[in-house]
Amino acid sequence: MSTEVFFNTKEELWIFGCACLLGVFFGAVYDVVRVVRAVVKHNRIMVFVEDFLYMLFASLCFFVFSMELVRGQLRLFVLVGNVAGFMAFRFTAGNVVVFFVRKIVFFIKKWFFEPIFKRVFSPVLIGFREKLTKTRAVFVQKSKRFQKSEKSRKKHLKVDNN
Repeated sequence: MSTEVFFNTKEELWIFGCACLLGVFFGAVYDVVRVVRAVVKHNRIMVFVEDFLYMLFASLCFFVFSMELVRGQLRLFVLVGNVAGFMAFRFTAGNVVVFFVRKIVFFIKKWFFEPIFKRVFSPVLIGFREKLTKTRAVFVQKSKRFQKSEKSRKKHLKVDNN
């Protein structure tokens, strides 16, 4: 590319197509995040952290893209191409892929991991729970004895007036 400020129509169409492909890439990466959220339970903080990291990744990719192909210029058609590519992927192939991946993952969890968990880890957890209740009972007894000794320690000896 030349060092001119303006792009010709062919270059603009090429850059717009590349921007659309970058938007599709952003959509695919976000679908990975969506699948991870579907598989592993998240709280609001984890969702915020994931979205923040995705935003940093996407902004870094957009910055490198604009520095390499658009010569560091901010053009509206590049932003429109990114958004169009992202939305096109998100509402077509993205929804289909996430739907099937969620179904596959839930099938694997239901028919493979849950039976294994119930057979292998359930007896271990029951034994651990029994040990924990016994240990708690011992700590409660020790705590009561400690509180009793603290009360008796605070009692003062009688002073002999002789």
